[in-house]
Amino acid sequence: MSITLATGYTFIRDLLSDGDSIVTDAVLLRHVNDVYSAWKVASDDRPRLFTATQSGLTLAVNDRSKTTSLANIRQVLRIWRASSAGSTGTGSGDSLEWLEPWELISLQNELTETVTPEKFSVERIGTDTEADQGKILFRFHPIPSTTFFYALEALVEPAAFTGSSDAPDLQDAECYGVYRVVAARIAPTMGYDDGYIDQIWRGVPELMQQALRVQEKGKGPRPRPQENPA
Repeated sequence: MSITLATGYTFIRDLLSDGDSIVTDAVLLRHVNDVYSAWKVASDDRPRLFTATQSGLTLAVNDRSKTTSLANIRQVLRIWRASSAGSTGTGSGDSLEWLEPWELISLQNELTETVTPEKFSVERIGTDTEADQGKILFRFHPIPSTTFFYALEALVEPAAFTGSSDAPDLQDAECYGVYRVVAARIAPTMGYDDGYIDQIWRGVPELMQQALRVQEKGKGPRPRPQENPA
């Protein structure tokens, strides 16, 4: 069971001795969303499975490519042929072979027969249209001879929290790690010295300290003209 943001807010305020709630819930929510997203990027080990209905990966005859309906995919892990549009159950055995886009396009141009796709490539859509940003273009080879449904395994971007009843999709110890990082970020603005901030960080798993403290160091002020970064 994850630790809700409401519990996290209390934990953060206890670390900062903020009994008067000087740091508002809105400020805490913004920081928690930021840290949680960075935490998932650094340690995400919870892939999700999507049916063709969910992802849009239904191929019709002669479809050379397909753009997902999902805009929150961070990393594609694999795809395989499913038995139906609403299933992640296999319809053919192994996952498809992953090629680079240029390799896939070359094969499509050279071999135009229509049979069962065995290979695919992935590329992120480049667009100024906000609704399409983050979507993934899949290319397939051979070109499909009939309708095929593909299940997808992927890591996804976490949805932003909107209220204190939400909870991170993490183990309890990791949740408290996220809340500690938030406290460590806010502590300098409340006058805490580096020694106390280091104590807060000590409760964060070492691997995540290495990942997230590097990010923190990169958030310093911009150098003035003719001045080298610290």
